Amino acid sequence: MSVTFGGLVSGLDTDALISAEISSKSYRLNRFKEQQETYNAEKSAYQTMSTKYKAFQSALQTLLDGNIVSSFDLFNKKDITSSNESAIKVTSNNLIQKGDYEISVNKLAEPPKTVLEDFAGYMTGKTSVTDLGITSGNISFSYYSDSSNPKTTQITVEIANGDTMESLMTKINDAMAEATDGDGNSLGLSDVKCSITDDGRFSIDLGSHTTESSNFRLSGVGGSSSNFFDVMGITFDENVIPTEIVGDQKTWLNLSGKILDNSANLKFPVTSGGKINLAGVEIEIDEDTTVNDLINAVNKDSDSTATVSYDKVKNELVFTGKDTLCSDYIFFSGSALLSNYGVTDSAGVWDNSGGNHSKRVDGEIEIDGKKISVKSNVVTSSESGIEGLTLTLQKVTKEDEPVEVSITENTDALVEAIQKVVDAYNDMVTTLESYSTSDTETGEYGVLKGEYTLSRMQTELRSMLMGTVDSDDLEYKTPSLIGITSGAISTDATSTSSTLTFDKDAFLEAFNEHPDDVRALLIGDSDAGIQGIFEKLDERLDDYLDYEDGYFVMKTNSISQSITSLDKSISDEEERLEAIRERLQKQYANMETTLAELQSQSF
Repeated sequence: MSVTFGGLVSGLDTDALISAEISSKSYRLNRFKEQQETYNAEKSAYQTMSTKYKAFQSALQTLLDGNIVSSFDLFNKKDITSSNESAIKVTSNNLIQKGDYEISVNKLAEPPKTVLEDFAGYMTGKTSVTDLGITSGNISFSYYSDSSNPKTTQITVEIANGDTMESLMTKINDAMAEATDGDGNSLGLSDVKCSITDDGRFSIDLGSHTTESSNFRLSGVGGSSSNFFDVMGITFDENVIPTEIVGDQKTWLNLSGKILDNSANLKFPVTSGGKINLAGVEIEIDEDTTVNDLINAVNKDSDSTATVSYDKVKNELVFTGKDTLCSDYIFFSGSALLSNYGVTDSAGVWDNSGGNHSKRVDGEIEIDGKKISVKSNVVTSSESGIEGLTLTLQKVTKEDEPVEVSITENTDALVEAIQKVVDAYNDMVTTLESYSTSDTETGEYGVLKGEYTLSRMQTELRSMLMGTVDSDDLEYKTPSLIGITSGAISTDATSTSSTLTFDKDAFLEAFNEHPDDVRALLIGDSDAGIQGIFEKLDERLDDYLDYEDGYFVMKTNSISQSITSLDKSISDEEERLEAIRERLQKQYANMETTLAELQSQSF
């Protein structure tokens, strides 16, 4: 846009003249903008109404059977209480009926148990020194020179927390091979070797240095800060000769049975590989199988009939049957490994000799004086005879002190949900009314004034809501009989129907007398072929709110297209007016130039 200084010669306000001319020619642009403003307001109103319709449907669906919005059937919600939850915990489903019961626990069910005694594990090269209880620090070995030159050479090995037995043995063997005297001469200890035997024992082979006259000694004093020798069970006499190797070529500690909490790398002696079955879990075993492998395999398998734990005090593997186990015993079969622990597979099952196996024991409860034998401490309705009730038995109750279990109706959530339906409907109604009314004094009209389709939709929903369910078997055939009522429809054809009212007391009275009929009236009864009022409304709302061809989607899309078309018209009109402005500015500029030339010629 060019910048002008109008009327410098003529004295005319050319800018004002141009603006007046443009203003007189802007009626179409103004009309387009006014229309666009109207379309935007209408689109916003329809979007708001769509939101209100969705909120109404959502409130309905909270009550509808099988809808994912609702986690339970509000029409059948119950409160269940136990007077002593430390003895009996209670839970229920929607099938349970109101009632009061006195329940005693005379005896808890006991699952089967199997104890594998002396479950020996053994050390491997991968076994952590920490797992064995060996602390970090130094251990020392001593080499004494001959009597003519009494010197002592200390051979020190450092033990770190991250060491395994394999890495520690390497350190010791390397230290022996590299040991030299003060003059740098080899001490000839390369034949002193550490190893782990096939049966899992730690061994120090002293080679040729086994006699008292040998200058080499295992020393646990002086330079040793680790408890290595204590853990290994190696003791020393006054001459720092290990008492266990006098007259013998080797010393060792048999770690059989020493399984600590972290036993992942402690193996157990496998007499034969293959498959074993522990409590329903099939496990492939070989020389690399560890104790923890067995424990984890049983405890992590959902098909396992037992849980297993290690008792480090008694050195036992304890298998305890799961509470729901129906079998009398825990079954084992497979490798000859199990025979080491009193389990034979000659018949494919456990051997009861030794008393390591206990049979499952039934429990006993008493409901209102009737004694009932139960297989588990989780008692379902099939055993108790109370539909929908589950009892979790915690402990035996005292004599003549039964647990009082009470099941009562819980209507709070139901009443709240129906109130939300009424509120959502009323919000939908009043919102449309606010868009449809007009002010006769100011002459202002609501943005949706005269929108008959939406009004008819509202009237249709109201008619359905206040309609009648066709069934001779129902005590209540219309919502007005259970406290959901509406006033008369307005005589104004463009307005919506009146709002709803909800009489809580009237509803509860009807529901307490005929709960099944109230439920069928509102959400239907598929078995009886009854479609409930709320079901019908939900289906109709699906049509209105369809994402592809529903009323609101079609309406807003149409308005959006009109807005887009107006955007083009407004842009074109603004370009036309700008062209007129530039033409007028050029004309007035030429006039001023001509006047200036004429004035200069007159002088």
